[in-house]
Amino acid sequence: MYVSPNSLKLASPETNYLAIKNRSSSETENVWKYWNKASSLLTNFVSDHQKEVNSVKNTLKKGKELGVNFYEQAKESLDALKEAVEPFTEALFNEPELDFIIAKADEVGIKAIQSALSVVFPASDCFVYEKKIDQHVAHQPVGFTAARQSVFECTKAVINSKENLNNPILSIQPFLVEIEDEWFLMNCVALRDVTLEIQLLTYSQTMRIPTKYVEAAREATPVGYRFESSGFMISAIDYMKEDLFFNSEDWYIYKTDRFASTLRILESCVIAVLGEYAMERKIRKNLEIPTNK
Repeated sequence: MYVSPNSLKLASPETNYLAIKNRSSSETENVWKYWNKASSLLTNFVSDHQKEVNSVKNTLKKGKELGVNFYEQAKESLDALKEAVEPFTEALFNEPELDFIIAKADEVGIKAIQSALSVVFPASDCFVYEKKIDQHVAHQPVGFTAARQSVFECTKAVINSKENLNNPILSIQPFLVEIEDEWFLMNCVALRDVTLEIQLLTYSQTMRIPTKYVEAAREATPVGYRFESSGFMISAIDYMKEDLFFNSEDWYIYKTDRFASTLRILESCVIAVLGEYAMERKIRKNLEIPTNK
């Protein structure tokens, strides 16, 4: 059905205002009515259960007082404990910054020492001993005895220089060892602390060397070589590098198709020595810990 716009009768603004006002007034009266009823019920509930309400207030007050007392007692106990153990923790765990002297190590060995120090003594540093050290061991030591002699000679040279005697000394010497007709390269790692009278020595994991390179180093060593009894004049690793056409100092990366490296093997070995050294330092400093009277 069509409705003409002219036939629609719209309410005037005055009429609309009065309708809204009357409706709002009615709704407001209903809200207040419900609010007064709810307030009355709540007041009656509190009045009927005043005893229980007071009991809850008293319980909360006592709990607060107990909490404060417990906190104060716990704080006093912790302060007393801190005062008792402070001299021990200071002596055992507050390590000073140490400067390690590297008496002997090749390029990979120096990197391994730096990496290991960042793990065990992160606040410490190291530097290479620059003066020439006269050794009485072959350029390529063979056997444990020759390796030990090499690191001990280097350590002794630093000590005899009378310089930096308060610094711990590290030395690393690669050497060859024959085990049941197989040749292996190992590393002898030594640490010496003159002040605390600590001397540590350990050996790294073995790395297999093909016999042909060892034989080449043996044949290249002339008869009558001054240090012939302790090893070879030429390094077996040099022959391996020449044969396999690589120049990297970390030859074991190439030998193991990058699944292992001399750096990682040496790093774990140096970390072990530094860990032992850290414990030995604590044991010796423990003797100087003051006792509380």
